[in-house]
Amino acid sequence: MEPELIRRAKARDGEAMAMIATELEGMIKSTVQRVQPFSQDRENLIGEGFLILMECIDDFDEERGVTFPFYFRKRFRYFLMDDLKRTLRYDFRPIDDGEDFPSDDDVAEEAIGEERAEELSAMLDTLSPKEEQVIRLFYYGSLSLSEIAGFMGLSYQTVANTKSRALKKLRGVYEAGQTTDSF
Repeated sequence: MEPELIRRAKARDGEAMAMIATELEGMIKSTVQRVQPFSQDRENLIGEGFLILMECIDDFDEERGVTFPFYFRKRFRYFLMDDLKRTLRYDFRPIDDGEDFPSDDDVAEEAIGEERAEELSAMLDTLSPKEEQVIRLFYYGSLSLSEIAGFMGLSYQTVANTKSRALKKLRGVYEAGQTTDSF
């Protein structure tokens, strides 16, 4: 991306801003898809991407030796990771107003699912906060160990060891709760 185009956009040249937004639209969509593939509000996240893009145009300093697309991608990715962290922390699920009423079979299936989810939640409570966060980000957030390491500010090896230790604890808790009657 040309430095002159960025300078024109900083000066609030609408054409330059539109050109940058058009050029980086694909990056915004693919970053949302990679970081939050199961998001219920994908369009809102893409809109946030364009807002962050405008902030980045204002904040960008070309003398730091970083290209604008790299700078923008990092800032947007951190925003998405932070949003994901908040979502996982509060277990937020938007309400769908257009939902049909469930059948009795659906209710029974959901009750079993909720019971298993409660059991899993109780098992996750046995982990340390760091272990729980790694497990949630890896399995619920579908992040790789390297992404988790970058997100949490830890080394890859620390995250891998934390995940391994957490799974070992969860297996122990699960096996302690199982009896021959439960099969």
